[in-house]
Amino acid sequence: ALRGEPVFVWSDFWYAVKRNFKQALIFGVIDILMIVMLIYDFVTYRNNIDTNIGMFMFVLCFGISIFYYFIRMYIYPMMVTFDMSILKLIKNGMLFAILGIKRNIMVLLGTIAVIIIQLLLLGVVMPVAVMLPVLITFGLLGYMCIYGAYPKIKEIMIDPYYKEESVEK
Repeated sequence: ALRGEPVFVWSDFWYAVKRNFKQALIFGVIDILMIVMLIYDFVTYRNNIDTNIGMFMFVLCFGISIFYYFIRMYIYPMMVTFDMSILKLIKNGMLFAILGIKRNIMVLLGTIAVIIIQLLLLGVVMPVAVMLPVLITFGLLGYMCIYGAYPKIKEIMIDPYYKEESVEK
């Protein structure tokens, strides 16, 4: 609609689902395995935090978790925007996680703030705190991730494409 092209929301949605289903399913499995592995590592290293190596590994696992959160912010928008292999998505996600570090840290701080508010509400107003994740929290966190990631993707991948296309015409 913004570019003057016709938009058919329902059919466009199902077209995108059909087009990205296999890749999203494969990366979804990788994503779940990575999250389960990080949780397992957290629990394991938390139980061994009294040793120097246990403390080092716990801090390393914490850092890897934050870096993976940054990577995930970029992979899903790139998956629906570009036709790339999963390995290239992960590679680009890692590069963007480093290049967009300022925005990533702000998204991380926003995520922490939303989680803290959620936990505080859980202690004060139980029914609202139970309904809040379903109604608002997950959508708000997703919005913050896209808001933080998309400008960097646009700057590095989308804008050069359109500049190159306008030069060719």
